[in-house]
Amino acid sequence: MVKALNEGEFDTVIGKFRFDEHGDPSLPPYAVYRWADGNYEQIEDGAPSPAG
Repeated sequence: MVKALNEGEFDTVIGKFRFDEHGDPSLPPYAVYRWADGNYEQIEDGAPSPAG
């Protein structure tokens, strides 16, 4: 599986993704936000907690 990831390019919702010769991803990091208590808050690692 890792070999296939290193040899291919994949379509994702944020663009084409691949790893370069150093193993670095071709797309920049991204963050996911949710609306909570009248503000946007960044969702950290792990599963988001239920709103409310």
